[in-house]
Amino acid sequence: GTAREADAGWRLPPERIYELSRSRNLIHIVLDMFPAHAFAAIAAADRPAFDNDWSGFTFFRDHLGAFRTTKASMPAMLAGVAYRNELPFYEFQARRANVSVLHALGRQGYRLRWATPLGGDRPAPSLPGLDASAWYRIPSPYGSRRDYLAVSAAQLLDLSLFRHAPHDLKTDVYNDGQWLLQPRVAARMDVEAANERAAGDLRFLREFAGRLTPGGDAPVYALLHVIAPHPPIVVDADCGYLGKRMPVSSDSFDAQARCALSSVLVLLDRLRALDLYDRTAVVVTSDHGLAALTPGDHPLRGVRSPVGTLDRIATDATPLLAIKPFGARGPLRTSDAPTAITDLPATLLDLAELPNTLRRGTSVLALDPAAPRERTYAHHEWGRRNDWASPYFDVLHVFSINGRVTDPEAWRYREARFQPTDDRDAQRRTHRVGLQAVEDGTAGRTGRPVYRIDDYAVFYAAPDTQRITFDARRPSTARSPRTVTVRIDGDVVGEYRLADETWQTLAYPVAARGADGNPFCVELLVSPDGGAGEDSGGVLIRGDL
Repeated sequence: GTAREADAGWRLPPERIYELSRSRNLIHIVLDMFPAHAFAAIAAADRPAFDNDWSGFTFFRDHLGAFRTTKASMPAMLAGVAYRNELPFYEFQARRANVSVLHALGRQGYRLRWATPLGGDRPAPSLPGLDASAWYRIPSPYGSRRDYLAVSAAQLLDLSLFRHAPHDLKTDVYNDGQWLLQPRVAARMDVEAANERAAGDLRFLREFAGRLTPGGDAPVYALLHVIAPHPPIVVDADCGYLGKRMPVSSDSFDAQARCALSSVLVLLDRLRALDLYDRTAVVVTSDHGLAALTPGDHPLRGVRSPVGTLDRIATDATPLLAIKPFGARGPLRTSDAPTAITDLPATLLDLAELPNTLRRGTSVLALDPAAPRERTYAHHEWGRRNDWASPYFDVLHVFSINGRVTDPEAWRYREARFQPTDDRDAQRRTHRVGLQAVEDGTAGRTGRPVYRIDDYAVFYAAPDTQRITFDARRPSTARSPRTVTVRIDGDVVGEYRLADETWQTLAYPVAARGADGNPFCVELLVSPDGGAGEDSGGVLIRGDL
């Protein structure tokens, strides 16, 4: 059974997947986890070459994603709708799979070609324009059937060894994610180990480019999704397989990203050789960025939010987007248009000169870079902690951005969308940040707990409340007054100076939302009057939070 299961995961790419139209092609390449700023840096380092090689392209450097993970981002990219915990995620995903840009293009006569590394991205039964002979799941490793079976067998042996090994030896078997047997077998077969996808996926992309051929006159839409430059880092800038995983750094990621871009260039050069470049529109994009690559001088560095500093969130939220329309030529252009990942379906239909039958988003080609536009992004942790087993996101933290993504004034925290639960009080307590319970003589008399806050804290108030109330004072350990800024759902509602140890009651009327609504997110930002670092002790907060 094990061999048959492994064999089922491998097959040669179908010949039809390489067939393009002689007259009109849309090629949509998704380079997984490619931040916009990484592309900008690589292009700036060799701009004359990019102006020549990427002729006709426009790079949208202010592009905004929807989520920090692939699974959540792809429905937004293909259907133009971002998930908001309104129903179980997989139900949402299935519904959107039946109403996507692939359907819109297929109904207009486009023949579809689709290559993906994700087993769950199978064509929907209702998808027109695509049959089984034009869909391909890229296996890992990407090689011959013999290569794939050998590495798959090593993977199963590693898992078995890990399960049965004494606890002290498990770390040796796991080998920091590289495992014990897989690298050895892969090296012997001269292929990458399983789940070192960048090497195999980019090899597939280059081979795909080399085998492209003109076919009939019917227009073609090709969707090519590769897990690169997504870590682990396993190739160098020349696409040489390193034989081991390198630590993620700006240099190692830059090398793997350059390999990804050079693989795209192989495809562009093939289109030129086939005299199809002007008859092909190309969209090169990513699903999300990578917070681990946040620049140290990011303009949003240190700006607090309920889910971390905005510089890291913004780096996750800004994926690559570069587009070459039909017939476009000239040096690589850069646009500051306020684009969003949910604009991709409208953009693809615009490139195809078709109406936006999905009625979602706006073609990025029609956006005025100077016109104001509000966009939204949702941060989440679900999936990273439970392997996507939960039907909902634990909580979605929704931000709005009205202006440049790198502008601190453009970002606003909007709301927390929690998953449905029977115990909302416990849910809100679980997600508090920065509240440290302390013993205090007044707690016993008032019956309300007391918490210490250093410099920042978040708590959530019930959605059916009409007034958010708590007490605050300067602790006895503080040597100077405190200033507390209070924000509710991103809006500053008050700023108070706590000059002594007298409790002050802070109260804010709010419009109740009903018991099933979203909770109110309350942020407290604390600073000593003497300036940051000059004093310690934070503030004390008292209340049923």
